[in-house]
Amino acid sequence: MEEQDRLKPMTETAILAAVDTGEYDADSSLDELEELARTAGAEVIGRLVQKRESPDTATCIGAGRLEELAGLAANTACDLVIFLTGSSPRPSSAIWRTPCPAGWSTVPS
Repeated sequence: MEEQDRLKPMTETAILAAVDTGEYDADSSLDELEELARTAGAEVIGRLVQKRESPDTATCIGAGRLEELAGLAANTACDLVIFLTGSSPRPSSAIWRTPCPAGWSTVPS
């Protein structure tokens, strides 16, 4: 490994996720979140948006989509999943209980 490669900071990779209830513009919010992630040094490698009338009380995006998101994180070997939780004051504990090798991070919109 060359000296400059060894000294170069590693870039974290991230997947962004959100539930779209029509309450806010989920795509614009994810665009803003992506810019913040890039500013912090992360490379966004994927996005997942679930349209629902209201957030699922247990998982925000639904159990199947949450499992899909965890699988996407595992398949891409990303470092972090950043979950935009909408107006929910606290994300569901089901998010934290779902195995995800990258780990979860939640951000209210």
